Amino acid sequence: MEISKDLYHISHGTFSFYYLPFHLCSLAIFIVFWHAFRPTKTNSEMLYALVLPGALAALIFPEWTTTAIFSYMHNHSFIIHGLLIAYPIMLLTSGEHVPNWRQLHKVAIALAITAFPIYFFNKYYDLNFMFLNTPSPGSPLVLLEQWLGNPGYLIGFAGMIGAVWFLMYMPISMMKNAKKR
Repeated sequence: MEISKDLYHISHGTFSFYYLPFHLCSLAIFIVFWHAFRPTKTNSEMLYALVLPGALAALIFPEWTTTAIFSYMHNHSFIIHGLLIAYPIMLLTSGEHVPNWRQLHKVAIALAITAFPIYFFNKYYDLNFMFLNTPSPGSPLVLLEQWLGNPGYLIGFAGMIGAVWFLMYMPISMMKNAKKR
């Protein structure tokens, strides 16, 4: 789907740096591909801790709603994010992946290593991959920017990621502890 999106933009003369695969959900496609052929604890955890909440946030606070309803890009965006949610959910429901908070440090390091150069790439080319330079309109990041300024909202963004992870992992840890008793 991502290749077809690029071909669509190339054929319409609308391809730009903006369509490079540097958004979290575009990078997620590579994580899914990597996991499909070589599943590891780390890429499984990345699917649960990054891809699932990131794609869900994209569907709750879609950035692409300025495109015409039922246009190629509008449909593509909803479908690809839905599929990015479906993949880790299938892993969870099949039991193939059991979330483990002890893997989160690897996920956080991978996210930081990825976000750092993308932040400067964004600055240089006036882009906004991973919403590192400007919050997505209508998202909670806008409130963080109002409270903490820009780039101060990135500290709040990191805190928000930590809070989401806490909410995602706490019930699982509690259930594991209850089973041990």
